[in-house]
Amino acid sequence: RWMAPELLLYEVNSANCPNCLPSCASDIYSFGCVALELYSGRVPFYYKSNDMAVVLNLARGHRPRHPGCGQYGRDMPDELWEIIGQCWAQNPADR
Repeated sequence: RWMAPELLLYEVNSANCPNCLPSCASDIYSFGCVALELYSGRVPFYYKSNDMAVVLNLARGHRPRHPGCGQYGRDMPDELWEIIGQCWAQNPADR
């Protein structure tokens, strides 16, 4: 739930995929997930009970949805949501 999409291929294809290695960009992706969890009180993709469904969503380019008021009853500011979204850019070079 916190792993960058490009790392899903790490074990399978690490020799042929330089972007599949852990990097600063993959850490930035994970930071976005942690920021979402800290602010909302919910893990990324909390609405998906099956971890395989999460992996498939990531592989398809989907990202966690806006948490709304979250567990703490406070709405996430648009500016913070935008920063988190930038952390989740599909292309690691764009993070």
